[in-house]
Amino acid sequence: MLYRREEIPQAHENTFEWAWASRLHFAEWLEMQDEGVYWVSGDPGSGKSTLMKHLSGHSITHQSLRKWAGDTELIVAMFFFWFSGTPLQKSQEGLLRSLLFEIFRQCPSAIQAACPARWESSQDYQWEKAELLQTFELLHKQRPSTRFCFFIDGLDEYRGEPGVSSGDKVPWHVSDIISVVEALSSLNYVKLCVSSRPWRAFEQAFGRLAHRKLYVNDENRGDIRLYIRDRFERSEAFSASSCDREELAALAEEMVNDSRGVFIWVFLAVESLLRGLSNEDRPTELRRRLNETPKTLNELFERMLSSVEDVYHEQAAQMLHVALHASSAMYVVVYSFIGDESHDALSAPTRAWTPEQCVAMSKQAAVRITVRCPDLIKICAPSELPTTAQGMTAHKVDFLHRTVRDFLALEDTQKRLNQRLTKEFDPGVFICHGLLTQIKAACVSGGGAWGNDSKLWYVLDDLCFYARQLEQRTGHPQTELLDELQRTIAQQTGKADFILGGNSFMGIMVRMNMCLYIEQKLPRGLESPGIPLLHCALWSDARFKRLLPSVDMINLLLRHGANPNTGQGTGKSIWYEYVTWLYKEDMSEAPRAREVHTSIMQSLLRHGADGGIKCVVGWTEAKPTPHRARGVRYPIYKSVLQIVRHVFEPEERALIEELITERRSSFMSWWRWS
Repeated sequence: MLYRREEIPQAHENTFEWAWASRLHFAEWLEMQDEGVYWVSGDPGSGKSTLMKHLSGHSITHQSLRKWAGDTELIVAMFFFWFSGTPLQKSQEGLLRSLLFEIFRQCPSAIQAACPARWESSQDYQWEKAELLQTFELLHKQRPSTRFCFFIDGLDEYRGEPGVSSGDKVPWHVSDIISVVEALSSLNYVKLCVSSRPWRAFEQAFGRLAHRKLYVNDENRGDIRLYIRDRFERSEAFSASSCDREELAALAEEMVNDSRGVFIWVFLAVESLLRGLSNEDRPTELRRRLNETPKTLNELFERMLSSVEDVYHEQAAQMLHVALHASSAMYVVVYSFIGDESHDALSAPTRAWTPEQCVAMSKQAAVRITVRCPDLIKICAPSELPTTAQGMTAHKVDFLHRTVRDFLALEDTQKRLNQRLTKEFDPGVFICHGLLTQIKAACVSGGGAWGNDSKLWYVLDDLCFYARQLEQRTGHPQTELLDELQRTIAQQTGKADFILGGNSFMGIMVRMNMCLYIEQKLPRGLESPGIPLLHCALWSDARFKRLLPSVDMINLLLRHGANPNTGQGTGKSIWYEYVTWLYKEDMSEAPRAREVHTSIMQSLLRHGADGGIKCVVGWTEAKPTPHRARGVRYPIYKSVLQIVRHVFEPEERALIEELITERRSSFMSWWRWS
């Protein structure tokens, strides 16, 4: 979750000093006994995220907040939404979970009281909005005098679950995130500094008070002027140039005026002029270069796309399609296979790359990407280039800025990219094959390649994510791909029927929710070693991101003969363990989880689960006896019907109760006739 914050550029030296000006009231808001929201807005590329990073970590911010908090406890937390990031980096759940993590990191003693059900639980289950907000409320009750200040960047980059737009035509995801901010701001002693593009919905929600907002575009002219001057003065090309300094200063002022406060435009325009200086351009040529620089970002990106050499057009289009298709920043190693006509993941050998090969591949791919997609996508490289295939997960490709992604997603841009392709190119298929090759090239010496902390699990999770997308999009199982993945892991582990963390390959595919692939392997796949497949479908595992079970996967297994009444090595059936687990989980604030488990209960009962069993859900207090001074504890039994009534609301459990009653009646009829 910290990756996005680290990727945001540091503020240029001596910039953003205007944020403390009295006319903007920001420092005043931090200090005074006035909670609520302060809104930072600005056009795309104006530097909002850099400003938010600067403000959230600035000493003046913390000194001012300390004046507000006085002697009471103060907690400052931040979250940076990221449109190109993982689901948690662009979701409501990620926002609230990240803020809670920061709070608990600073106050670990608050965890048990704020999350009592999870503290007692032996299982993990999906956080829901209601539960997360309730956790904040419990925190307030537990620590009523604590002051909280949250910095939340990029509200416009939030993406939630599909929903319905509100009546005033506000997009559902926008009204959704506004409601979360308003819910947090309604709590006592909570300040929120949030940033977004100047969309009308945000303006109406947070921009009504002139002394509680600022527009970056209106304030950053001096910063842009300073950045241009420093960038020139620190350039060897500028130092070596014989151009008149006054003419260059005039060019710099023109850039300030042309930028309209958009920092990303300035960055690209300055780089263009520095290239001109390196080419010994005269002042008139530099001015022509500046005059010919498009004045809007989309026009500028269009020009960059046009500047790619013809011979690279197809490869550039493929790279940009991959970047746009990727749900988060994709590994450089995947891009390295673009243009490699001999690359075939299915027939590639399972053989570790040497450290020299890994470093050479990383360097070569970085150069090829930079040449084919200049100033559109960037390389996010670690301090030292990785020397193993699994280590190459730290070397990624991302967009220069979110505005580039917006431009590439335009219909006209997509049409232009597709026209540059001479043959069919499916970025989803390409990504899957690139990830499979990366797994095949992993270093497996020492036996830790598939340990619990191995980075290969990240690659496997990504591969299954994109393979599942292909299943859903095409309606066909990715059998060839996944069978080859199974053969690869078998070769790396030295076992045909390998077990990873108790899971067979089929178990892993169940956990990854590869429904069409699993369907092809049933019913024989039910005999796989390791944890039973139905168990894999019902419970989560720390190595996999799925938290809520898939009802479709459970129904698939049940239709092909999975028996909920069979044991799983504990002497108790899967059904017994599942019902007992349900009783112990507090899902009172998790309606989505209850909805899923309602469907699961119905499916299990329809496929023979024994509704007449009694489960041990706890133990009585020890009572002394004549023979045992320490006392005897007795098990507490609950019927399935009692557990159902404990877990589910009346309208949720009606059909479950009916199924239990039907099965009991059927059994009694059979018993009488016997």
